[in-house]
Amino acid sequence: MRLFRIDYGVFEELDGWVRRKLRCLIWRRWKRVYTRARRLISLGFAEAKAWCCACNGVKNTVLFRTGLHLR
Repeated sequence: MRLFRIDYGVFEELDGWVRRKLRCLIWRRWKRVYTRARRLISLGFAEAKAWCCACNGVKNTVLFRTGLHLR
């Protein structure tokens, strides 16, 4: 018996928001370019792509937050 109607779309939106915020917090925690590149390489990125993502500067926070670097 179902007592409550739950819209699971709300949970998916919330999950996406939380993951995006966590990615942004982690990215800001890795302050130096060398640290960012080294951590991305350890997570499985190709070395060239990791250095490219790490060296982008201010735009990179937006790219990392939205997940565009994964495409």
